[in-house]
This record gives sequence, C-alpha cells and structure tokens, in this order.
Amino acid sequence: MSELKPYYAEMSKEELIKIIEHQHQELLIIDAIKNEYKKHLEQVIVYHSVENYRDTVRKNREVAVTTPQKN
Repeated sequence: MSELKPYYAEMSKEELIKIIEHQHQELLIIDAIKNEYKKHLEQVIVYHSVENYRDTVRKNREVAVTTPQKN
C-alpha cells in the first residue's frame, strides 16, 4: 500500500472524492450481485430440501407397501 500513497498525494480533493464515489458505486453493485446470488442459493437449498423430502417419502411408501402388515 505504501506505493499508492504518493499517487494519491498528487491528486486533488475533487479527484479523490470522485474515486471514493466510484468505489462506493462499485460496492453497491457488488452488494446487489451478492444479494442475488444469496437469494438464488437459498432457492436451490429449498428446492433440494424439498426433493430430498419427496425422495424420503417415496422410499418410505415403497417400504410400507412391500413390508407385510402384522395383525
């Protein structure tokens, strides 16, 4: 980081403000992308949970059909 200090030292206050504003906009965009990925991941997790539940129910029903009932 020390090599960046002289570069920023030569910049005007307005230039530094523009850089900060640009970086802030980039962070907002990255945060929005992160939120979309998070939402998608949650949907995938829910989908797979439901699929696993359905598979378990199906297997249990198959076992119940093939298992003789005790009277």
